[in-house]
Amino acid sequence: MLARMSYDAKTLSGVVAYLETASILTRVFGGWAEEMQGLSAARPHRDIDLLYPSNDFEPIDTLVRQRGLEEITAKRSAHKRALVLRGVMTELFLVRRNALG
Repeated sequence: MLARMSYDAKTLSGVVAYLETASILTRVFGGWAEEMQGLSAARPHRDIDLLYPSNDFEPIDTLVRQRGLEEITAKRSAHKRALVLRGVMTELFLVRRNALG
């Protein structure tokens, strides 16, 4: 179930750490990244945006199946997955390398 309230940096850290336990390494993106870099003032957050450097979403899709995680299928696309982790919508954006890096 999706949390309707804002959350804090501890929740963000917990989501990133949870993914790391499944060997899914991500980078904070979006509003949280802006705040962490001092580009915007602290404010309430209602979701987490993460960059996911990989060739595909197979490890994410496997994690969803194995752990029975809730996927937000309306947001599913070739470049994005959205899951409910710790009650917070977490969007993962696929980042692939090309010949230029």
